[in-house]
Amino acid sequence: MEIQVEKSLSKIKEQKISITELFFLELVKKLGEPIAVKDVMPHIKEANMKQDTVYRILKKLEKKGLIKYKSNLTPPDSLYLIISEPSKLLKIGISSNPLKRAKDISLASTLPTKVLYSFNGLSHLEKELKLKYKNLNIGGEWFNYSEEIVKEFQNLKNSTTNE
Repeated sequence: MEIQVEKSLSKIKEQKISITELFFLELVKKLGEPIAVKDVMPHIKEANMKQDTVYRILKKLEKKGLIKYKSNLTPPDSLYLIISEPSKLLKIGISSNPLKRAKDISLASTLPTKVLYSFNGLSHLEKELKLKYKNLNIGGEWFNYSEEIVKEFQNLKNSTTNE
């Protein structure tokens, strides 16, 4: 047991991985590769971790070359900000394919739409953002245009780029 702990600690130092990532590495070793989010979820029920968080951790480990991830599965929902032109209304929502969502909205409303921002693995922020900007809500997921909302998404972009 002591040798295994020493190996784990050296792995953390060498690879610059977190304790959470180390836990996932051990779980992947137990479950086998390639791994998918659905393979991991039953084993972490007590951790109360969301699917998009698991997805981000697995993708990060894959990027470091430590695991093989099953990428042929549908990714988790992405948080997006869509603008409807020329009305300048903003839509905050989640979708597994924000570009398709914007196109579907354009077809249904006959107004052009454009995805301003889209973030994989941040769908858990949708409710928080909608509550924060509820004073600008005009119905459903639509909000009056506000630089504050746009800046919020720009800040999200900056913070996820720096990770």
